[in-house]
Amino acid sequence: MNEQPSVEQESVSSPVRDVVMQFVGAVNDRQIEKMTALMPPEHLFTDTLGVCIEGRMAAREAWQGYFRIVPDFKISVSEFYESEEAVVMVGTASGTYSPKGCRVPGNQWSVPAVWRAVVEGGRIRKWQIFADNEPLRARMRRSSDKNSE
Repeated sequence: MNEQPSVEQESVSSPVRDVVMQFVGAVNDRQIEKMTALMPPEHLFTDTLGVCIEGRMAAREAWQGYFRIVPDFKISVSEFYESEEAVVMVGTASGTYSPKGCRVPGNQWSVPAVWRAVVEGGRIRKWQIFADNEPLRARMRRSSDKNSE
């Protein structure tokens, strides 16, 4: 098995890799304008439940909403696999569930994750995450239960 080095170990660059890592950086810095600029109008985002969000502006709205409830969301990439137009990244997704914009102690979560991105014309045509977001959903349920008491 030919194993690819981790992102930290690898310094080789490619146009596809550069676009994807720019997007990851924009997500980690919550730079909505930069994220939007890296999406073509026909962008397709698929979340962990398989829900597809079609279109750059719809994806932008979805990210803005997500950043409101997880303001410190972070993608950490440890492995990067690349073909001509697609990449697969392995790493960790993490953040703090912050209902109503308020960070609550104990609401931090971190899960192993895999992302797949398709780059066309220097933009992220498709972005998909594969992860078990049950830790986040459990915190959301717990918060909802406290609000209904």
